[in-house]
Amino acid sequence: MWLRVYLISFLLVTFASTVAQENDREIWNWAWRSSTGELFAYSTSGAVTTLLSQGTTGIYGVWRIDNEQAVGLIDASSQTMFYKLNSSTIQAFTLNFELHDLTTPLNSRYGYRLEDYSYPYMLFTPSTPQTSPPSEPAILINLDSNQIELLSNQVQWIPYGGCCHFSEDGRFLRYIVIEKDQKPYGFELHERKLANLTERVVFTHSSNSLFSSDSYGERWLELEQSGTINNRVYNIFDLTGAVHQVYQQSPLETYADYDFLNDDLVSYQPLCETNCSLKLMTGDGKILTLALPPARGGASVWPVSHFDNKLVIGRLDGYWLLSVDQAPILIGFNFCSGCHLPSSLSPDKRWLMVADSNIYPPHHVMIWDLQTQKVVINIPIDSLEPVYQMLYDIDGFILQAWYEADSFAYKFVDQMTFELPYQSYGVYFDILPDGSVLYSSLGNSGLSAGIYRYYPDDALFKLILENVEYVPTMDVNYESFPV
Repeated sequence: MWLRVYLISFLLVTFASTVAQENDREIWNWAWRSSTGELFAYSTSGAVTTLLSQGTTGIYGVWRIDNEQAVGLIDASSQTMFYKLNSSTIQAFTLNFELHDLTTPLNSRYGYRLEDYSYPYMLFTPSTPQTSPPSEPAILINLDSNQIELLSNQVQWIPYGGCCHFSEDGRFLRYIVIEKDQKPYGFELHERKLANLTERVVFTHSSNSLFSSDSYGERWLELEQSGTINNRVYNIFDLTGAVHQVYQQSPLETYADYDFLNDDLVSYQPLCETNCSLKLMTGDGKILTLALPPARGGASVWPVSHFDNKLVIGRLDGYWLLSVDQAPILIGFNFCSGCHLPSSLSPDKRWLMVADSNIYPPHHVMIWDLQTQKVVINIPIDSLEPVYQMLYDIDGFILQAWYEADSFAYKFVDQMTFELPYQSYGVYFDILPDGSVLYSSLGNSGLSAGIYRYYPDDALFKLILENVEYVPTMDVNYESFPV
């Protein structure tokens, strides 16, 4: 009896201690002061370090590695460079190439985007507009050696797809390259062994093809289309170089579309209007047939997320929940005509912001937990010009109001929702483990300019660093970025 009480007490104390340690962990962020060129590191406990006393003229992106370290693309001392940042130092990475070798300079107005991450490697490509050439050299950063390598091959740019993936064990980099010496252009899948930087060509193809892949680049889907939309062929290449044809359009049928959703393969007919279905071929070999809602004239489908034999899709007429054993369920609409899926969907594809109506402005904005198929936030809208922005974070998410209304935050750990008071000319940008929230003020409201920590239980803003501009930070372990 006493042993049982002791064990229970021990477990409760251990659990409480673990939660307390998690809530009290110190997290560092970065900010800069444009008027003086200073760059700062600051912690959630209020510690501040000056990393640069002058010379900072622009920050193009910061990617958090852990609670204390990040990689930043920063314009300092008249040169734009990738830097390793921590709580007390800033260090430029060593290049194995000359900056003039870059097709797109590091200080490009569009910046660079992180394509994939597997410690200690980060792969970046330029963020180019869709009208620019479809290929660019890629930058490979090694966090352990503090070196940057420029891949000599031209990485194929794939809109909304994955040009490149690290393997699940982190030993290989797999990426599609374009061979401009061939006429027409040729495409190759390269696999690089990161330990010794040797490469092999997995397959070569010379046609007007489009590619996408599964999560780790083990299977690559090719759309081979010659002449017209009525002559489509889909092939899958694996890492042995073998080709498996999964679809060839017959002359008498409307075409089908295929796409990867993580490791699952999705297929459907975009021109189908009634009695339509979608096939979901899971990574473990199951084939699920899911009914689609009718669509006059047909409709394109964007696979959103897959949980427990249920699939969430997006179409122009809204977001739908598809199941094997029931009719499609409409869960909501795009929040506005100018909104797009990446601004509404969380990086782990579990949380989705939708509106209750396709008429603008809607009456409510809702946040769905797609895994449990439940609404966790349902907010009435009382403005003719409602503008909301989702910020997904490793500890929760923020529904940021950009008009005169309160914002909201949701914590994953206890599934609690709480209000964030409206402040003009500022932004809430990070949820901390204890439920407090970081806030950046531009100084045009009751708060002076600076970084604050807001405590919802006390409705208190506590100043951390004054007269600075916050730096949006992507957490590479959650792939979260404010859009």
